[in-house]
Amino acid sequence: MIKKENTAAVVVAYNIEKNKLLENIKTYSKFVDKIIVVDNSDRDNNLKDIQDSKISYIKLKGNEGIAKGLNVGIKYAIENEYLYVLTMDQDSSFSNNLINEYSKNEKQDVIIYSPNYFIDRKKKKKYKKNIKYMYWTMTSGNLLNLQLYKKNGTFKEELFIDAVDYEYCLRARKNGYKILQCNKAILKHNPGITKIKKFLFYKYKYGYMSPTRLYYQVRNLRYLMINYNCYRALLIIIIKLMKILFLFDNKKNYLKMFKKAILDSKKGIYGKIAEE
Repeated sequence: MIKKENTAAVVVAYNIEKNKLLENIKTYSKFVDKIIVVDNSDRDNNLKDIQDSKISYIKLKGNEGIAKGLNVGIKYAIENEYLYVLTMDQDSSFSNNLINEYSKNEKQDVIIYSPNYFIDRKKKKKYKKNIKYMYWTMTSGNLLNLQLYKKNGTFKEELFIDAVDYEYCLRARKNGYKILQCNKAILKHNPGITKIKKFLFYKYKYGYMSPTRLYYQVRNLRYLMINYNCYRALLIIIIKLMKILFLFDNKKNYLKMFKKAILDSKKGIYGKIAEE
């Protein structure tokens, strides 16, 4: 049964200031029994100085990737006999009690309970039903059933960052598990940088990332396309190419990293790359 006493939260932190992280943690701290902060930072941000008996702090050796951070935090939760883990991005916060909403819709074959995301640059979706089974979902705000996690396996660390959550969902569905979105569980999520492009009287908001981040996205999406026959991943790759051509500045550098991502994926080159 999903309840506060058997649920821990795992937050993978990367170069975030302590006060900002604590501000977000406060929105869900009272709904879980323990908060595990896995610090993936490659600079000092004073997270080790957090003085809160409810928070356990684990420092990795620099940036080892989101998948490694999640696996380390989840391993700690399992060792401390928690049955569920809430996976939170460092910049996400609760709008209401997600754990309570998940518990209302608990089902034996659901490995991931997902929230309804409120993202500034996107139009809020309205749903007629309280629940919706998903093809895949993002990591932040998810409640992970640890008994099924043990059977499904850990997050793929060779992907390092981006599409790590999508891969896990595709693998879970392949193994017969389900991803359930609870539409009354509202999560405020702030992914990356938002830019605006004006077309006459229309303003188009879109996500912006560095060339290196684009590399990880394209490389790992191709991994999904090849290993899971995922044509949705192919569509996203095409959309990213269109964004480079029509929205991004410094197109030459982005196209260079786009090409490198495709070639590395073909060669089976994964893991972390040197920053350019």
